[in-house]
Amino acid sequence: MLKRTDFADKRQFGRRHTQVRAWVRIAGRPAVQCIVRNLSDGGALLEFEEDVWVPFSFRLVSDDQSIDKVCEVRHQTGSRIGVQFVEAAEALDHDRKIVDDRDTWTGGAPLRR
Repeated sequence: MLKRTDFADKRQFGRRHTQVRAWVRIAGRPAVQCIVRNLSDGGALLEFEEDVWVPFSFRLVSDDQSIDKVCEVRHQTGSRIGVQFVEAAEALDHDRKIVDDRDTWTGGAPLRR
């Protein structure tokens, strides 16, 4: 099998290599420290000290407050996670896609309060 060797950067704006210390903030959990290895207008590559689980969507905040973004995971390889920055409203809309199945539980009858 041939390996792909043309790894052209598909980002509209190029990435900048960085070593910014940041924190992954997840509601109800302690913050997790990471290093932002590269950064573009649309996303970043985060590196952790060890393999770590993060939810699909979380907030990334740097120590110097230069980064404060809502992120969605795009790929993960070991202790490195590639994320895309999203608008806070987009992240909320994603979380709101919950099926309303109350009619199934009540047989279609209105709920009593």
